[in-house]
Amino acid sequence: MWIELLTKRPLIELWATEVGSGMWGMESLASDHDLVVIYASPIFDVLTGDVVNTLPQKMDLKMGPSRFNDDKPIDISAMEIGHLVHLLSKGNINAIWSVISPNLVSVTHQFHKCHSELKHLVCNGLSKKTYHSVRGMALSQVADADKRADVRATKKSLMTALRTINFGINLLGDHIDFIPVSDNISTNALRAKVRIGIEDLDRAMEQSHLPEQPPEDQFRRHLFKLRVAVASYEHEHTALAFTRGRQ
Repeated sequence: MWIELLTKRPLIELWATEVGSGMWGMESLASDHDLVVIYASPIFDVLTGDVVNTLPQKMDLKMGPSRFNDDKPIDISAMEIGHLVHLLSKGNINAIWSVISPNLVSVTHQFHKCHSELKHLVCNGLSKKTYHSVRGMALSQVADADKRADVRATKKSLMTALRTINFGINLLGDHIDFIPVSDNISTNALRAKVRIGIEDLDRAMEQSHLPEQPPEDQFRRHLFKLRVAVASYEHEHTALAFTRGRQ
């Protein structure tokens, strides 16, 4: 499982989704695979306050063709389910993508329903709160187009900003869609589209009929339900290991 590549702590992997260019259907031969792994801390750690919210990112892992039928590098980041739910309750766009990405890479069987229910809750609990997260991310990506031009192609940063903006505009209209951005456009034309896109995003916010805040109570109830499922999963596997040890 992916979590074993990041830590030796006994964490329970729930699911992994692909974000980045793969999520948008914009991957190229030079693209890597960007994964977000969602995990749960053991219930004992939760009750004693020893929860690790995130794990150090592992980048450029060479996994070979067994995972994705190619040999592209893999970048992995990981987030604890409680931290994820906290970010969802704040309308964080990265948290939203880690749940609703169309590329569900893996899911532990016992938590498939939990993921599906959370995805449904996210898609039906969109709010204006996400506007701030989307706008901030897009502006950061635009800034990267110049500040990181020596390590990342300017055009790529602008394309990333534009797809973020387009997603935000659709979200504020209560619609989820991962629309790829064509690279058949000049850098200057792309800059102009991004500038107009920011204005369109602001206008979409003004006209949006979404609620002001995400449904935090519903997210918290789902987290409780998932913690119970994790406890059941731990009990089942502990009992199974004990039984096997006596055989």
